[in-house]
Amino acid sequence: EEDQEVYRYSVEILLSSLVVYGSILLLALWGQVLAETIAYYSGFLLLRHSAGGYHARSHGRCILLTLSTYLLAMTVLSAIPQNLWMGAAVLMAALSLGAIYGFGPVDHVNKPFTLQERKQYRRQSLLWVTLISLVSTAMVGLGLWEQLALAVSLGMISAALSVIAGSQEVKRNVQANGSQAR
Repeated sequence: EEDQEVYRYSVEILLSSLVVYGSILLLALWGQVLAETIAYYSGFLLLRHSAGGYHARSHGRCILLTLSTYLLAMTVLSAIPQNLWMGAAVLMAALSLGAIYGFGPVDHVNKPFTLQERKQYRRQSLLWVTLISLVSTAMVGLGLWEQLALAVSLGMISAALSVIAGSQEVKRNVQANGSQAR
């Protein structure tokens, strides 16, 4: 009985994840972009796990934001002309490196980092963003699975933008709580 709220929340998270990733899988199959989707989420999830980022205030908003971001990324991927792939990969790498270096990692108000966790996640996120940047840029430069490498870069930049948005949210929360304490 005392853990009922924890179980309810866990089921909500599970159902929300099933809706999001089930929808993305269906969209990827329908759009014939399954490999690109896997590449996108490889870059996104590797970085998001260690760098954190923005969290929507409700499961519905999270689903809408996740699906919208995914659809935007797949649209951008198909819209970038091949002659601009190298420049796009380098630009996304530079922006991601800057975002993670300047703002990462971002914790959540419901699960703040300890000082040790912050250091650990910072090291991990800087390592991941550097490795993903180097590998995806090199792959595009060498002509190896260029579109998949670009999709990984799009996932990385999506995670990096989430870190910026999340850091701004944390800053607003700190300011709001600081002004309430006075």
